[in-house]
Parts: sequence; structure tokens; C-alpha cells
Amino acid sequence: MAETHALVSTHVDKNRLF
Repeated sequence: MAETHALVSTHVDKNRLF
């Protein structure tokens, strides 16, 4: 669960950069 949350957070950050 924690790992998935971290991956989602990173994905969101990348989307924001885009």
C-alpha cells in the first residue's frame, strides 16, 4: 500500500511538471 501511494505521488508530480 505505502509503495503504491509513493508511485502514485510520483506520477502526479510528473503530470504537474508536464
